[in-house]
Amino acid sequence: MLSSGFVEYADKNTTGVQHPRVSYDTISDFDIGLPPLPEQRRIVEKIEELVSRLDAGVKSLETAQKQLERYRQSLLKTAVEGRLTQEWREEYEGELESASELLEWAENHPEINKYKSGNRLNEIEEDILFDIPDCWTWAQIGDVAKQIQYGYTASAEDNEVGPKFLRISDIQNNSVDWEEAPYCEIEDNEKKKYLLNSGDIVFARTGGTVGKNFLLQGKFPESVFASYLIRLVLLDRIHEEYVYQFFQSLFYWRQITEGKIGVGQPNVNATKLASLAIPVPPSQEQNKIVELLDGKLSVVDNSQSVISSELKRASRLRQAILKKAFEGRLVPQEPGDGSAGELLVGLEEKGRGEEQAGLDQFSG
Repeated sequence: MLSSGFVEYADKNTTGVQHPRVSYDTISDFDIGLPPLPEQRRIVEKIEELVSRLDAGVKSLETAQKQLERYRQSLLKTAVEGRLTQEWREEYEGELESASELLEWAENHPEINKYKSGNRLNEIEEDILFDIPDCWTWAQIGDVAKQIQYGYTASAEDNEVGPKFLRISDIQNNSVDWEEAPYCEIEDNEKKKYLLNSGDIVFARTGGTVGKNFLLQGKFPESVFASYLIRLVLLDRIHEEYVYQFFQSLFYWRQITEGKIGVGQPNVNATKLASLAIPVPPSQEQNKIVELLDGKLSVVDNSQSVISSELKRASRLRQAILKKAFEGRLVPQEPGDGSAGELLVGLEEKGRGEEQAGLDQFSG
């Protein structure tokens, strides 16, 4: 029943949407290859031997996966606390524009977003903030954003009726398959408001993926974004990749998790996003942090990719073992085993005997 053939058969014959189920009558029609009982025992023994080795390998891979994720978070923590660039900062001491000057420039920027409303940092509990270098400053996303905007409401279309229509579901494993992304109809004057650009960061604002975010980079098709996403456009002297890496840190996720609104359908609105606290380094140091993280995180990403491939291979190997077993190719057949036909005859006779015994007991 663990074999892919049986699982696929059961999946194809389920009924019900909210609670999918399959009936016993349907399951009982599934054909299986039945070996003699001694061979069944040898098959089970061989499967357990091979699968136990496979499980040990999978467990090691999953442990390595968790260790890599802990290492990633450790790197991000050192980055947003200023420890990753400590030596570099000491080397250039006195030559860097302070982040306070950068924030003062941002406050007077003509394109500062509408969600900025004074010093909201006072509203954040001090116990969640941590120590940062003297030339850094605490700010909020609204202080460094040019725009925080909800997406466009429309129906997704398979036909090319307009630009691509980016939805939450199109963002998988930190990438977008633009070939598979749908289209939407939108008037030209509206399209200008919602066109995505390289450097934009989009956020899932509702459902089970609240807080999930994606940085658009490089070239991609003309696209607008759907209403369940929020688009963040940063000011020019704020490095979008530094901010994006901050959005992967546990400190960000702690704020998002504690700030979710709603229980049945948790969500985060633009005002909440604008109020999130972020440690801001000088512009030059933002660039250096991104440079260092790119090199270190690429190693993590490559290692995780290898592990994911190996886990998929292990899953295929597990199914290959089961397939071979149920095709009679995993263990040798032995003449003394008898036949499965004899086994079935014995089962039928046993069944009739038990049925008759029950009738006799009832009539007595």
